[in-house]
Amino acid sequence: MNLITILWSMAAAISLSLGGIHGTVWFSDRKVRAELWFAVAAVCMCTYPFFDMAMMRASTAAAYGEAARWALLPIALMTAAMLMLVHSHMGTGRRWLLILALTSRLGAIVVNLACPQGLFFDSIEGLRTVTLLGEAVSLPVGVPGRWMWVEHLGAVIWMGYVADASVRLWRKGDAEGRRRVAMIGGGILLIFVPGLVQASLVVRQVISVPVMVTPFFTVLMLAMGFELSRDVLRAAQLSHSLAESEKRLALAATAAQLALWEWDLRTNLIWVSNEGRRIYGVGQDEEIDFQRFVATLHPEDRDMVAVEVDKTMSGAGLFSAEYRVVVPDGKERWVAASGRLERDAKGRALLLRGVSMDISEKKRSEQELMQKRQDLTHLSRVSMLGELAGTIAHELNQPLAAMLSNSQVGRGMFDSPDPDLNELASILEDITSDAKRAGSIIHGMRAMFKKESLVEMQPVNIHEAVNQVCSLLHSEIVVRKAKVTLVLAESLPDVMAGRVEIQQVLINLVLNSLDAIKAAGNSLGQVRISTEHRDGRVIISVSDNGPGIAPEMLTRLFEAFATSKPGGLGLGLAISMGIIKNFEGDLTGGNLPGGGAAFHISLPAIRE
Repeated sequence: MNLITILWSMAAAISLSLGGIHGTVWFSDRKVRAELWFAVAAVCMCTYPFFDMAMMRASTAAAYGEAARWALLPIALMTAAMLMLVHSHMGTGRRWLLILALTSRLGAIVVNLACPQGLFFDSIEGLRTVTLLGEAVSLPVGVPGRWMWVEHLGAVIWMGYVADASVRLWRKGDAEGRRRVAMIGGGILLIFVPGLVQASLVVRQVISVPVMVTPFFTVLMLAMGFELSRDVLRAAQLSHSLAESEKRLALAATAAQLALWEWDLRTNLIWVSNEGRRIYGVGQDEEIDFQRFVATLHPEDRDMVAVEVDKTMSGAGLFSAEYRVVVPDGKERWVAASGRLERDAKGRALLLRGVSMDISEKKRSEQELMQKRQDLTHLSRVSMLGELAGTIAHELNQPLAAMLSNSQVGRGMFDSPDPDLNELASILEDITSDAKRAGSIIHGMRAMFKKESLVEMQPVNIHEAVNQVCSLLHSEIVVRKAKVTLVLAESLPDVMAGRVEIQQVLINLVLNSLDAIKAAGNSLGQVRISTEHRDGRVIISVSDNGPGIAPEMLTRLFEAFATSKPGGLGLGLAISMGIIKNFEGDLTGGNLPGGGAAFHISLPAIRE
């Protein structure tokens, strides 16, 4: 076997191997279009060396012309594939120029097949031989084709496309882009073009060497294959790095007890990490769809989760919810989940991915803290009522004394021979009124002493609460020689709160004002309670003309155990703040410009 056969066959084998390798890469990832077009170009290239050898070993002019005629077909197809490769790999080519270049390639093929001798020769009159690599090879002697300008025009167009795409990518200044220009655009222009020029000079019989397109094209295939292989190698390295990152992320998520999940909306299947399967009580090999996920939820939470999912799909695409799941052994777990919706270019929902966390311990801690807070609030009420024991006794003594007095008078009237029935009726009405007043005081005390497991949320009329507090504290206000002024809004909406808790806060604020007035020795103590409705909120203000709040206490008003009272625990305002916060309200306090202190309760009004 001679050297030409070996080298040209090796060129064909190299191109075929490259085409197979990169075709396989494309088949594994259909998005990598550059791999497809390189594979097509390489397969076309692997057939061309045989046309080269057919021309060099032609024994007749007809055989040479036939080989030259059909050799244009793989060259044109390979050129078209390379143009598509440039378009895919660089991404900067002008589409209209690409279409024009591809059209010129198609036009050259049509003209070549339409001409009896092809577009390279009008006629081949004979052959002559020269020596190449120790072997005699044939050269054409004839008339160059009149239609060769079609091939030359097409070459100018597609070279212009490659050059334009290369320049535009180079101007972007990206190092990766410029390397692509050098390897792909530069390779085509610096290797492909000289090969075509050499072939044209042979056809015009300017040089006495055979057509040597195969070596040029083989070098180009190797250069372009190397360039694309670098991308494949880099993708493999990135894949390896991604796999390592995923392992680290999975380890971190497991350590933090986070469950990673993805819901593919196209297939309705949910992927979840091992930690997630543990949290939701799902088997390791069990397939999970949305219906299976819903089945893990506590029946009382399913509607809420469905509403949150609908909001995510129709809104900004953010999902956040806390719900309970029931695991196979019947136990309940609290889960906090958050995620983000991903959409395609047309806005269609594709994927909802996020994380979940088992917050059962947190919920238990919150419930324990809430219970302790409620216990403390209850103890504060009991303590406050203990301080008011004398006042409450006096408040009860008044109606009881009146009832006793009225009942004695009424009893005496029965000894009269002609008792006044109208007077007796009036006495009985007074006894009934005093009994109701005493009962109201006792009912209020019982409500204060009662220990509820949960705050009873209900619409609360603030004016009724204020009046009840003033009635309960009436004797205390009289003993302190203070005056309470009510400035109540004409129309005030109710608030959603606990009636007893609101009264507790108001009692605490009024008592604080009375204590401050007493400590200052003010003989004309005044407490002002006002209400107003502003910006959808109910505002209750309690102010006094006492000495005000000490500067060092202003920043610590609502801290536990912070107090300026001798023997005080400093829990009243801290507990009051907790109560108001629980009703989505706010409690603030400060000094008035003219002296004295003022506290303001702000609660959301119930919308009518």
